[in-house]
Amino acid sequence: MSNSFDFELVASDQVSEAIDRINEAVRDLEPKLDKTKEGLKLGGQETADGLSGFISRLENMSKSARDNVQFIGDMVPH
Repeated sequence: MSNSFDFELVASDQVSEAIDRINEAVRDLEPKLDKTKEGLKLGGQETADGLSGFISRLENMSKSARDNVQFIGDMVPH
């Protein structure tokens, strides 16, 4: 079984104008995207280290919470 489609595509000048408008909008976005990309680079390794430390503290807090829940569970009679 093959997938075969027969169709005719007819385009007008409006399609070309729409494509031109889309291309222009994309070109207008490029400087903003570049600026955002540079802004994200500013943190660099310092940002990565800060996030790593933050994640480590969250992991320690969750471990302490689990340990304390187990401890309280051991104290409460069943």
